[in-house]
Amino acid sequence: MTLELRKFQLIEMIMAIKDERLLANFEEMARNQRVLNYEAGLKPMSKQELEQRALASENDIKEGRFTTAEELEKEMKNW
Repeated sequence: MTLELRKFQLIEMIMAIKDERLLANFEEMARNQRVLNYEAGLKPMSKQELEQRALASENDIKEGRFTTAEELEKEMKNW
């Protein structure tokens, strides 16, 4: 069975759910998995790495390599 077919069948199963508690369990499971996937991609950094990143960020700001909140809000309207 292909991944696409399995996804479609899961969607059909979810659409057929009548019990709100069961649906809440599916939602919680999906949220928990999303968090686990995100956390699996995180990498601890040393104090030295953190300090280097902070210095690089400060330099970017001094050199004008940043986006203001206003610019970001404008850009978000085009998403």
